[in-house]
Amino acid sequence: MVFTIAPENRQQTIHYLRTLADQMEAELNSSSPESTPPTSSSPNDAAEPNEFSGLVEAHNVWRRKVGVPDIRWSSEVAIVAQEWADQKQGMSP
Repeated sequence: MVFTIAPENRQQTIHYLRTLADQMEAELNSSSPESTPPTSSSPNDAAEPNEFSGLVEAHNVWRRKVGVPDIRWSSEVAIVAQEWADQKQGMSP
């Protein structure tokens, strides 16, 4: 399922996801395996934007739980994802 966050709900959604990530990290902290480095790196990799801070880590918490490598923020993927979401905006599910 893919969804876009309406601008008026963005801060509330980000806060919720950060809280959820903190809870998951606390739950897994004592028994989680060592962080697995991301599998690839490209010139398009960049720091996660402040407005999304913690979202990649929240995703990686679950990836570690099932034993798959961490991911990194990719500006290139973010651009493609935003273009896709913009195309879908206003369409019925």
